[in-house]
Amino acid sequence: MGNPVICPCSEWEEIHGFGSPSEFNQFVGWIGDLVKEGKASVVPVRKPYDGSKLFKEKWFRCGGCEKSWRLVEPDVPFRGVFEVVKGG
Repeated sequence: MGNPVICPCSEWEEIHGFGSPSEFNQFVGWIGDLVKEGKASVVPVRKPYDGSKLFKEKWFRCGGCEKSWRLVEPDVPFRGVFEVVKGG
């Protein structure tokens, strides 16, 4: 029968505000490792966060379900975000 396939992003959680620059950098390393392992891929940004091109943003697609997630870099006072892209 085999083991059920677990979607990589089923364990991901949205982040609405990173606690510090080091927390954000740690997160960037973690998501980069997932890309190297083939559990996620970088895809083009289709709709910028909040409609603004001022934020540094990357999108990632889950390697299991192909759901898109956005990572927006903190820019004080904005603390950054990692979230599912609605309709993405």
